[in-house]
Amino acid sequence: MHKGMLKKGLFEVPLVAPRSRGLHWIEGFHKVNAAIEEGMTVVPIGTSLALAQRLKTLVGAS
Repeated sequence: MHKGMLKKGLFEVPLVAPRSRGLHWIEGFHKVNAAIEEGMTVVPIGTSLALAQRLKTLVGAS
């Protein structure tokens, strides 16, 4: 299902919450798997604006 949506350009950005020991997946991990299986090398993820700097620190990107 998620691969089919991705092929149609309907990718919903997964939502995460940065924690002290890593990321807590709120929604959408299955979408990340589908994206990787379809060959995406960069998969966007989202968080709240208040947690964005912590997420950037954890993953090293913006």
